[in-house]
Amino acid sequence: MLQGSIRKSITAVIISFCLLAGNTTNAQSTPQQIMEAIYKSYDSLNYLTFDVRFTYSSDTLFGDFTYDVLDGTYTMAGNKMKYNLGDVEFIQNDSFLIAVYNDDKYIIVTDPRTKNSGNVLPMRQVMDSLITAYAQYYTITVGTVDSLTGKINFIRTDSLAQFDNFAITYSTDQHFLKSVEYSFSEPAVLDSNVNYVVAPDPRKRRLKIDFSKHRGENFSDQVYDENNYVFFEDGLYKPVIKYRDYQVFNSRTALTGKEQIQ
Repeated sequence: MLQGSIRKSITAVIISFCLLAGNTTNAQSTPQQIMEAIYKSYDSLNYLTFDVRFTYSSDTLFGDFTYDVLDGTYTMAGNKMKYNLGDVEFIQNDSFLIAVYNDDKYIIVTDPRTKNSGNVLPMRQVMDSLITAYAQYYTITVGTVDSLTGKINFIRTDSLAQFDNFAITYSTDQHFLKSVEYSFSEPAVLDSNVNYVVAPDPRKRRLKIDFSKHRGENFSDQVYDENNYVFFEDGLYKPVIKYRDYQVFNSRTALTGKEQIQ
């Protein structure tokens, strides 16, 4: 299991990491054309479920290294979505986005973040910006891993590039993601009591997301109901019995008709 700080950092990467981009090299299709086809595969289906595995690791430095794994499942159903990442559960419907943090025992109630659940595809904003905004910082190649797997690879060529390497593999028939992986370097944390003859190399860190078992599986609409988690009473959202020990934080900006009546 992930330790709390690493788990939260990986979850933060999943939810809100919107940073980077690269340049383009033509093969049979350009990287932008390939990514548009991939996005269309996730956006155009009425519903889609797939599994993910996040693997966060580092090289060994001073006898210390990191290796952690976080598993999850995503279901995208138009503007509705449900996904689980470790101890955190998210659901979105027409009016609500609800995040349940089971280890910390709190629930966040807020407005929907997107009208298209495909926008929550892990690392989507990063992949998109890699293609469209930071071309001058990378060399990008398009190739194949095997007869059914394509690969877009970004290699850092400028100090302003955040990633040393970023790779996207996908199925060439259905244009579903198979993996997204990046690596970056950070300065080694030095021991003030040690006199280093040669400064140690920067520590290399990696995050890989494996996508698997894409399937036409959906939940019933009842699963996306906010009333499975909270109810509105006396001007406040309160947890249902299942989550009675949880604290609820409300950051909604809109009121539903039900709330206004109460």
